[in-house]
Amino acid sequence: MTIQQDLVEDLLASSKDGKVITANDLAEFRKKRIARQRADNPGLQYGAFEHDLACAEIALVLNVIGTGESVSCSYAKVFSQEERLPLEEGWMKGSFGIIELITKRNNIKKLIGMEF
Repeated sequence: MTIQQDLVEDLLASSKDGKVITANDLAEFRKKRIARQRADNPGLQYGAFEHDLACAEIALVLNVIGTGESVSCSYAKVFSQEERLPLEEGWMKGSFGIIELITKRNNIKKLIGMEF
């Protein structure tokens, strides 16, 4: 798999303070990405199912490598660019359940604000 460096750079640039990427930052990043993909590919299939998956992906990133509310830019860079857990950077495994994941996904969906 080839890393899309422009996406990694855009992801990191979505941080308001350059230190952490919040759930709000990720929601805004996703909205911009959807709009760009629709402009570049008018036949894009992006409906409720795809949106659920995209929001669940954000929830997973926030809960697996972040605090649940944000993820450090350094962790996000390693995870996205090097495709590894940021163990060398100090990351430690947390725990969360399926209910937390679904709740976070639903919160992300509200932040993005798209209806299908």
